[in-house]
Formats: sequence, C-alpha cells, structure tokens
Amino acid sequence: MKSSIWIAILFAVAATLWIASGQFGDAAEAPSGTPRQETQSALPGVQFIISETQAHRRELTINGHTEAERRVMLRVETDGRIAEIGVEKGKRVAAGEVIARIALDSREAVRAEARALVRQREAEFSASKQLAGKGFRSDTNLAQTQALLDSARAALARIEVDIANTTIRAPFDGVLNDRMVEIGNYVQAGDEVAQIVDTDPMLVVIEVPETHALSLALGDLAEVRFSNGETRPAVIRFIASVASSATRTFRVEAELDNRDGSIRDGLTAAVKLSLDTVPAHFITPAILTLNDAGQLGVKLVYKAGTVAFRPVRIIASETDGVWLAGLPERARLIVVGQEFVAEGQKVEAVRSENFAGGYARGGAPK
Repeated sequence: MKSSIWIAILFAVAATLWIASGQFGDAAEAPSGTPRQETQSALPGVQFIISETQAHRRELTINGHTEAERRVMLRVETDGRIAEIGVEKGKRVAAGEVIARIALDSREAVRAEARALVRQREAEFSASKQLAGKGFRSDTNLAQTQALLDSARAALARIEVDIANTTIRAPFDGVLNDRMVEIGNYVQAGDEVAQIVDTDPMLVVIEVPETHALSLALGDLAEVRFSNGETRPAVIRFIASVASSATRTFRVEAELDNRDGSIRDGLTAAVKLSLDTVPAHFITPAILTLNDAGQLGVKLVYKAGTVAFRPVRIIASETDGVWLAGLPERARLIVVGQEFVAEGQKVEAVRSENFAGGYARGGAPK
C-alpha cells in the first residue's frame, strides 16, 4: 500500500518537472539570431524617370476656306445687242482677251459724221485765225470758231469711247467663272455680262483669335491641308489690323501657289500656323493623373523620397505623347505606382530603366 502511494508521488513530480522543462526550455533553446517582429511597415515603392524641358514651337490649326485673290463682275458701259461671244464659261482668259462684243449698228456712221465735222471745224478755225491775224476778224469770231472746233472734237471722242465700249475684255488673267449673256441679248449700260476670277495665287482665309494673332507676322509659313488629304505650303500675306466686332477674331490670309489651277475658290481647308516657342516637357499621357480636386497633373518624387503633385497644362499633342507646361525645368516623374501614393507621402523611389510607356523626350537615363 505504501509502495503504491510512493509510486504515484514519483509520477506526479516527474510530470511536473517535464511540463516545466517544456515552458522554459523553448526560450532557452531559441536561436539568438531570430529576428524580432518589425514595428513599422516598409515604405511603398515607385519608379520614376527624369524629364527635362525642351523648346517647343507651338502650333495652331484653324479651319478656313479658299478664296480667289480677285473676283470681278464685268458690266457693259453702252447699250446694244450682243453680237459675238469670245470665251466660253469656265475657260481661262488672258488680260485683254475679248469676252463679248456688242453690235456697232449705226455707230460707225456716227463716227464718220463726227470726223467730217471735226475736219470742217478745223478748216473754219484755221481761216478765222488767219483773218484775225490780218485784222479782218474780231477776237470774238475767232473764239466762236474755236468753241465749235472743240465741240466737234468732243463729239468724236464720245463716239470713239462708245465704240470701244462695245468690246468687253478681260481685265486680268483668270477664269471666266460665269457669263450672263448670249448672242442676241439686248443689254443696257450697267448690265452684268460676265464674272472673271483670278485664281493664282489662291488665298486661304481664316479667323484667328486675338490670343494668337499677336504671335503671327507677315511672311510666316503655314501648312494648308485640304479635305482630300493634300497639303501645300503657304505664306501669310495679310493680317487684319482691326478685329471683327462680332467674333473678336482677326482675318488672316495665306497665299498659295495655284499656277496649275487645281485649287478652287470656296474649298474647306485646315491651316496649321506656327506660333511662339515655349519651354515644355514631352511625355506619354499614361503618367497623367488627377488630384482630389479634379486637376490634371503628374506626380513627382523629390530626392528625399517625398511625393508631390504638380498641375499641368497640355499645350500640344502628338501621336506618341503630349507637350506639358507647368513643370520645373528638370523633373523626377513617377511612372510606376503613381496611382497608389499620395502627395506628401514618403516612398522608396527607384529610377526606371525600362519604362513600358516610353521615356520622356530628353529624359532617357544618363
């Protein structure tokens, strides 16, 4: 009986010692190199590229239309019947070329009569002058014959002008755009006969906003693109000095070489103008972001590892990127992770060596 009790006591003591050795033995046997649990989380990582400003020539594209340099409506200056048509509608004409003629009718007879009267008055004046020189005629009679001669000469001049006006000629090289008469039509002085259009050079007319008009100068080059995709160079030859009271824009005319006559009056055309040169950054639009206020911008990281948001303004766009204003001359632009960090936040920044969106121009690794 006593032996059973002692056996039970020994087992109890052994169990107690074993439990105690399990609680404290782990701590004693734990390797000294086991890391302690970190109290702070690691900084978020971002990647950046370096972008530098470049001189960017600003461009402005404005839609306009072609307009002939000159467009003249020819009108008759005497009455009569159209007896001849010189040029068909749509054909090119040279300066002085006959467009139409009015029948002379009795004009030749009137001119012959006027010439005969002039010869008669000249003879009368000559005789009167000789007689007055010998004292057989008074100065009054001489003055009278002089007046009759002058009147006869004036009548001859009038019929000569009237006959000349029966021929309607082109005032300059151009195209007979329209003709309003046919053979047999009776016209009166002032009636429209034809329209002549000078198509070389051809003008492209645009309306430029006042914010850009001061950046243009006479002689500046422009590029004109037509609806069929054709482009042609042009030169600015006129800038209005007064703005339109309705639109506050300035009329600008660009001149195109049109010796081949292929450009017609009234075509729609887009004119690309070169404005002033400004410093700007060229980047891929993939790194653009918005702040809480809805402003468009980019996120930068300073050398100290602090994130900053900078609002930007897009001043031009191309197929492979955009030109931005509003950034410092040299900027560390976050290109990976910008959407997961906030302004003022500390980050672990690493220079990107293989940015999928492409380096900013001027910002390739150095």
